[in-house]
Amino acid sequence: FELRDRYMYNPSKATRLAKTLHAADKSAEERMAQVKRQLDDDDTLFATIFRRFLGENGFAAPRPGKVWQALQDEEFDRVKRNLMYLSLASVISPAIGFLGTAVGMVAAFYEISIQDTVTPADLAMSIQIALITTVIGLTIKTIAMLLKTAVIHSIGRREDQLVVAYQHRAAPLHRTL
Repeated sequence: FELRDRYMYNPSKATRLAKTLHAADKSAEERMAQVKRQLDDDDTLFATIFRRFLGENGFAAPRPGKVWQALQDEEFDRVKRNLMYLSLASVISPAIGFLGTAVGMVAAFYEISIQDTVTPADLAMSIQIALITTVIGLTIKTIAMLLKTAVIHSIGRREDQLVVAYQHRAAPLHRTL
């Protein structure tokens, strides 16, 4: 879920890529080879998509913007697949909490059944277990749901940033090659 700016897009490296692709003193093949070398040491998501874009005849494609969008969608779908763990935690944790509640209540009723006289102190531990497990389960669910919402929101913002990065850095380049 590392979606910090430094993992998404490096403006200085993207500017250097654009300058390389716009260099008029070299042939298109030389510029592309130099860009591919520059992309090798860039581990941002933008560079990952750009490498795939160039490898799949992105600029030679009839509609390079659609090629870029498809590649970007694939990369973000890969990131979104990891959200299933947060979804799983938000579904399972209340169930485990309620299971703990049931176990605590069964223990409380067992205490009642084996003793002639029952005091609140005798039942306190069983009822405490019942209540604590419910609270923990619901707390985990809430945290998982908040994290998932934050990550989805972040992904949406990052997708928009990469579209803008493509439009400013990569889209104008297909006209020069």
